Amino acid sequence: MQKLKFNVIYELDFSNFHIPFLTKEETLKVCKNGSFMSRISEPVGAKIFGIVHENGVGYDYPLQEGVEKQLDQKTFTTKGLKFMQSYMIGAGRKFDKEEFDRHVKVTDYLITDITNFPKLRFIVRSGIELAEDFPKGSVSLAKIEKVFKPEYERVAVNEEEINTENNEGEKKRQEDFLRSILYKEGSSAKDNRSYRTEIQLMLF
Repeated sequence: MQKLKFNVIYELDFSNFHIPFLTKEETLKVCKNGSFMSRISEPVGAKIFGIVHENGVGYDYPLQEGVEKQLDQKTFTTKGLKFMQSYMIGAGRKFDKEEFDRHVKVTDYLITDITNFPKLRFIVRSGIELAEDFPKGSVSLAKIEKVFKPEYERVAVNEEEINTENNEGEKKRQEDFLRSILYKEGSSAKDNRSYRTEIQLMLF
C-alpha cells in the first residue's frame, strides 16, 4: 500500500490480465475503453492508496482519513482526458465554466492513464492546479505529459506489495464460504444451488 501523495506517478503492469474466451488482441481492445477500465481502475486505485472506493452517483472516493478533499477518478484514453463534471460531457451537453470553477476548488483527481495498456499509470492531481493548466476541463492526448509530467517521481507498484496483508485472511474467508456451500445442512438441492450462486457472487 502506498501513501496517497500528489504529483507522483504510480506505474502498474497488467500484462497478466485476461478476459476468459477473448484473445490478447481482443482483451487489449476492450481494455483501452475508458468506461470499461474505470470499473477496474477505481477499486485498484483504492487498493494502491488504502482508501475506500464507493460505487454510485457522486464522487468515487468519499471523504475519509487521508483524503482532504472530495476525490474523483478520471481516465486518460487515446481520446484524451475530460475532468469536468459528467453532466457536461456528451453530445448536446454544455460546458458551464462557472460551475466547473466551483467544482475544482473542492475536488482532487485520481487520474488513470490507459493509453499504453497493459502498462497503466496512476497519479493524484489537485483540481485547482489542473484547472489552471486546462481551464475547460479537457486535455488532448498530445498534452498527456502535462498531466503525467516527466519530472515527477515514479513508483513501480506490484500486486504482491498491495495485497500482502490481506492474502491469508482473504484465502481463509473464501475457504469458509466454500465449506459452507458444501456442508450447508437442511437445504434442498434447489436451495443449495441458489445459495451456491449467491456465495459465488460474493466471492467475485
